[in-house]
Amino acid sequence: MDIYNEIADNWVGRKFSFKNEPCLSLIYQELAASAAEKARARQLSTGSGEAEKFVTTVLGQSWNYVKGVLVKFPGQTEEICWSHRENLVREVNLKKYLNGKGDVEVAVANYLSSPIRSSTLDRTFIDLIVAFDYSDYREALSPQPGDWMFGWLGSTRPRPFLVWFGNLVFTLLAAIILSIAPILLGVVGLSTVAGWLIGIIWVLAFCSVGLSTLYMPVAIYKASKLNGMIARATLAAEGIYAKLYSKGPVSAREISLLVDSGTENLFMWCPALASLLDDVNRREGRF
Repeated sequence: MDIYNEIADNWVGRKFSFKNEPCLSLIYQELAASAAEKARARQLSTGSGEAEKFVTTVLGQSWNYVKGVLVKFPGQTEEICWSHRENLVREVNLKKYLNGKGDVEVAVANYLSSPIRSSTLDRTFIDLIVAFDYSDYREALSPQPGDWMFGWLGSTRPRPFLVWFGNLVFTLLAAIILSIAPILLGVVGLSTVAGWLIGIIWVLAFCSVGLSTLYMPVAIYKASKLNGMIARATLAAEGIYAKLYSKGPVSAREISLLVDSGTENLFMWCPALASLLDDVNRREGRF
């Protein structure tokens, strides 16, 4: 009996206390087969137990960190193995964002450092990363509670009118406060000096409002250009995730091209995704 059959026999009867058990079972079998093939390729002795020790070690190490990540999400009270989220876009639209991407990055790094591979695990990890990146991107673009008041101080999604309105409000408030400051400080008697100061303050205020108004067309153009890139980046991520829903094999090169398209439009991908896709492309190129 060869190594893989021994591993398979040892695996029979293994029970997982999680939902979506077939996914975990298939990944375990593929990792076991990969470990056995690596043992054969290295011509490790089966009689001395060298091959069995190698398979047991690499399989055990890989399985421990892989299983821990796959059953952790989506963080519900009842643990469930990660599977493709058909309703991901709708959930994100409802502000149900995913958390814990750091654990996925660590698991992928450990997986890539291991000598064994699983095409099912490749696909599962890529699905996980794309889902998390899409969720993080949409969360970063979502309006925050204070945007209506402080949006001009900086926002991921540009809002030219909000910037102009914020400048108008702050300028007028500053001008009013500075205009009544001499009265509050009791220097009304210095009417000439106070009058000059108030005049200069209001001239500067009108100049500020005027310049921001003149800049509005430029700001609107830049905002329109950036919003267009955001829309294309979002569509690219949604397109990738839709492709991962396919039941058949998916081309890693095709996914890589879509990832590049998102990157060109300022989509921030997790570095682990590029590393995993490169690894798949160096092998069979499909998952």
